[in-house]
Amino acid sequence: MILEQVFPVSGTEVAFDSEHLAVLYPKVEGLRFNFVIANGTNLDASSDNSSNKLDRELLKFIRSQSDLIITTGKTARAENLKASKFAPMLILTTSSEDLNIAAVHVNEGKPVYITQRLGTQYPSDKAIAIGGVQDELPEFVDSFCRANSFKHSVFESGMETAKIFAASGKINEVNLTLTNFTSKFDAEATAIDFLAKIGFRAELLQILRSEDTWFFRFGVV
Repeated sequence: MILEQVFPVSGTEVAFDSEHLAVLYPKVEGLRFNFVIANGTNLDASSDNSSNKLDRELLKFIRSQSDLIITTGKTARAENLKASKFAPMLILTTSSEDLNIAAVHVNEGKPVYITQRLGTQYPSDKAIAIGGVQDELPEFVDSFCRANSFKHSVFESGMETAKIFAASGKINEVNLTLTNFTSKFDAEATAIDFLAKIGFRAELLQILRSEDTWFFRFGVV
């Protein structure tokens, strides 16, 4: 598969492989927010309905560049998330209901930490309850990362949680995938509108394209 660079250098083509992605998507210090939007779909739609093969491959690479995957109970349930082989996962939830998702069942992935009552038992001994969230979510995540020396986290959630983290100034980079967009103008307008909706003041770092799939990187201003 080939990626076309659209911005800042236009017209250059590179292979969609780990060697080139390591240059195009270098490790980010702090929190990297990842999201996918399909043309014509609701922004609250599950990523399963918006993603495609290219986006899923990019997500795998971004996870491989991270030392912690952060998500919410709502996202984990909606997408039946699995534990990752690349990095531990932190699931933020305020619900005490059973978290009956793939990530808490027996698997060969990394540990999964869940903000539920200490002592809560899950089918897998790699799923660990770490107690409820006492602080605001961004402050809790910040403390958790510092306490466990996590420095390169990827954050996967819906818009409402992204707003909370953007307002706190905790997001350092936003990676957006836009699928089913034939026009650069429409893809860029949708990306900018999304940033405005979550309140992230951003600098455009990069645009890549493969047919009707667009990849945007935005850094914090």
